[in-house]
Amino acid sequence: MIWHFILWVTGVQTGPWTNFWGGFASDLPLFGVFAIIWRRIECHAPGCHRIGLHRTADGKYILCRKHHPDVKNNLTLEDIHAEHYAAVAQQNGNNQPTATQPSGNQRSREDLG
Repeated sequence: MIWHFILWVTGVQTGPWTNFWGGFASDLPLFGVFAIIWRRIECHAPGCHRIGLHRTADGKYILCRKHHPDVKNNLTLEDIHAEHYAAVAQQNGNNQPTATQPSGNQRSREDLG
């Protein structure tokens, strides 16, 4: 029963291997492409299979947020807001907090999503 299912999925059951090469085997190169892409974007730390989004300073390695030395591992929402408002203030040319910056736990509807 299981063997017939495997033959049906791979396309071998109904013809002399023509359905196999035209169906299931034609997808094998796609699996190879996915493997190459995964090897390219995964963290370069040994044994880590996370997606790496952060390059090192010399640009040789891609690391995940856990292994990159400049990324905080215990990032909170308050940290994200503080960095956002500091960047907005820097873009505006002043170092004063903007009027739309929420204080403490007070958030506007736009901040909640």
